[in-house]
Amino acid sequence: LRLMRQVAEGCRGLEELHVASDALTDMAVEALLSADLGPVQRLSLVHAPALSVASVARVAEAFAGQLEHLDLSGCAGLGDGGLLAIGRGLARSLQRLLVAGCPALTLPGVQRVVRALPKLQVLDCGYSLTQGPQPESQAQPQRKRRRSTYASAAARKRAPGDTESEDELERSLCLSSPRLRVVSLWGCNRVQSLSLTCPRLVELNLNGCAGLRPDCVDLSCPRLATLSAADRPELAAALGPSA
Repeated sequence: LRLMRQVAEGCRGLEELHVASDALTDMAVEALLSADLGPVQRLSLVHAPALSVASVARVAEAFAGQLEHLDLSGCAGLGDGGLLAIGRGLARSLQRLLVAGCPALTLPGVQRVVRALPKLQVLDCGYSLTQGPQPESQAQPQRKRRRSTYASAAARKRAPGDTESEDELERSLCLSSPRLRVVSLWGCNRVQSLSLTCPRLVELNLNGCAGLRPDCVDLSCPRLATLSAADRPELAAALGPSA
């Protein structure tokens, strides 16, 4: 806490701040934000499993309209509520969102935050959308959530008369973004169906996406130049020359 207060009081005018510590708590973040840090554009609060959604909301509020880069990788407590706060507070400025190693996130939560961030260029969800069990507080609302208005790739390929279970919906990721250039889904084995409509996307990482079905991938990304899927040669082959 003392160190965070010292940073807040003695490091005015910062443009970039990186804090990596498993001791980073909500109280530490509150101490960091106790003074005006100035024109911070790049903020990393990583490997902090104790960080809560409330702290993420405070960060989004404190740096609304100015933060371009936000890295919360390794913050295991970050859930969809945190993404919602990011989408609300940083919609006018955020270009890079790194939330790798955040297993409490869900596919619908990621879809919503991408829709809420029109300037987003880089998204890293590596090892976040995994098969591990979700906290009950998130799992129950997830089961009751209405169907996404975005049709999944699997739905478009479904034969007439077939039905789609709630579980299938929860394993479908559909992203549409006008500026997104880089997407990493490394190790996201929960994703079985993927649909991307990203006209500026140039790099896509699907390494470790063990659950992704080649017949349920729909890419509308005319500028895609690099597709990483080294451990899934059949997936790379199905997606054509760009792979």
